[in-house]
Amino acid sequence: MNGFFLPNGVFRLPVRFGPGDSDPFGRTDAAALLRQMQNAAEAHYDALGIGAAAAAAHNSFWALIRTELEIALSPAPGEELRLDTWAGRCGHGLHRRLYRFSDGADHTLVRGLSVWVLMDRTTRQLSADRSWLVDPAPLSFPDEFRGLKRSVMPPPDRCTARTVTREETDVNGHLNNTVYARWAADLLDADYARGHRLRALLAEYKKELPLGAAAELRWRLEADTLTVRGVSDGRDSFLVRCDYDPI
Repeated sequence: MNGFFLPNGVFRLPVRFGPGDSDPFGRTDAAALLRQMQNAAEAHYDALGIGAAAAAAHNSFWALIRTELEIALSPAPGEELRLDTWAGRCGHGLHRRLYRFSDGADHTLVRGLSVWVLMDRTTRQLSADRSWLVDPAPLSFPDEFRGLKRSVMPPPDRCTARTVTREETDVNGHLNNTVYARWAADLLDADYARGHRLRALLAEYKKELPLGAAAELRWRLEADTLTVRGVSDGRDSFLVRCDYDPI
């Protein structure tokens, strides 16, 4: 489905989650939510003429460095939803973006935000050539997501190894941003996962994980909060925090 602009400048993408987007207990998983958010951001940038193709023409690409989710109600498989996205404030090369999933009655199911940067494809640093980039006008709404409260990650008490497979990579050959959430969810045992629902997620992407890269997932589950530090080659690759509520 193609997205379109609302009169207030918000970009809307109709979405529907299928059975393949659910966890083993029939709930739409975080990776599926993140994938649709990524699709909406890319479609919005394309509609503005500053998407992946335009960036590639200037030896650049868009990279996601942080994502946050607040889930009031998990979308049901097959339910027709509206995913709205708009640009927030931009500064120091950081492009903030907001999201809202709503149903046909305009009830908010999920809110989120992400932070994007424009990277130089050769140096893998922030792109110095921004002459072609026209930033969208930032919007602000009273009920928009303000972000999750930051907290210090506790020391891990468990460690799990993962290796990036081809099916998990994006078009750039690195671990897709949506997969980190699935790696975190895979750490939960079935009994805990069955009796709890994800309320909030925060992910920070520190270092790219290419195909075949090995990562240590150093993690801890305490007081219904799962914290995961992904380490590869002795350096932090990603951080994930998931907050759960008992069902």
